[in-house]
Amino acid sequence: MRYIKAVSFLIISLIVLFLLAALFMPNKYYIERTIEIDRPVDSIFRFVADLNYYHQWDPWSSEEVVKKFNITGNGIGQKSEWEGDTLGKGNLTVEKIIKNKEIHQLLRFYKPWEREAINIMKFENKGNKTNITWIMEGSLDYPIGRFMKVKLEDQIGKDFEHGLIKLRKYCYNNIN
Repeated sequence: MRYIKAVSFLIISLIVLFLLAALFMPNKYYIERTIEIDRPVDSIFRFVADLNYYHQWDPWSSEEVVKKFNITGNGIGQKSEWEGDTLGKGNLTVEKIIKNKEIHQLLRFYKPWEREAINIMKFENKGNKTNITWIMEGSLDYPIGRFMKVKLEDQIGKDFEHGLIKLRKYCYNNIN
């Protein structure tokens, strides 16, 4: 009986410690990656602002075998919706455009879990070159999500790097 009480106390103590530790961990994440493309900003901007081009360079679409994509609208309010076995179900909506400067998008996932994030693409004109910075920020669930912050930032950061390299190749192949 004494052994059962000791094990129970240890398990409860570990759970309480886990929950307390999560209270003091960040509840938000922020991911940022930048790439330079040897093309002028006005020629690149349209490939990022128009979601009809998004699946040509985003890092996730090529992972999906069974997929449905639907793009509606133009400019602010344009929405890309998807559903697939790997990507799950979600949408990306353009919320703000500052021509040749910034694009703000709302990213929503519905399956396999519900989640929202903000995507921001920033463009820095450097003459015949452009720096593009891809940013994502969102909230982390309590308690488990807070422990996943480092892994999440690392994985999405790698995805962003891959996507920006794909964007650069796409621009090189489609812009003279």
